[in-house]
Amino acid sequence: DVFAISARLPEGVALAPGQRIEITAYVPIGHDLEVLTERGLIEARGVQANFRARSVAGNIAFRGIAGLIDVETGTGNVEGQIDQASAASQQRVVTSTGNIVLGLVEDLNATLKLATSGVFATEFSVQVDPQPGVEPNKIGQAVIGKPEADIEVVSKRGEIRLLRRLEFRPA
Repeated sequence: DVFAISARLPEGVALAPGQRIEITAYVPIGHDLEVLTERGLIEARGVQANFRARSVAGNIAFRGIAGLIDVETGTGNVEGQIDQASAASQQRVVTSTGNIVLGLVEDLNATLKLATSGVFATEFSVQVDPQPGVEPNKIGQAVIGKPEADIEVVSKRGEIRLLRRLEFRPA
């Protein structure tokens, strides 16, 4: 089953400056989530399935996603946490000009393919290859854990920051 939730203002009505529309949806376990917006923030937490998000100019934030991640925004920033990747999976985190900040676990078991004309800032080892005359002007690769999955991380001009995230361990 597919469910669509759409926020639309009445005809002839416009949002006032600073006004927003907020939708909260509780998605059942095993149901994929796809979110599309023009300029609004997309935030997903605890989705127990695949997560796909697209925005023209809005920021995207995610954490606790149990399935595949496929997010893309035009001028917005992306901030997320990625847990251990499923073997043979392909995931994407893309923005045209925004920054990307990812918190990654040490047993991610993935090869990250990075590209930007901005800065790579990372707590992991990254092999960087310049690409003169092309945008993005450098590509990088990081293997975190075993190279069992692929994660594409691209920003034409923004910074890509990879942070080491510790997993919770009860005392």
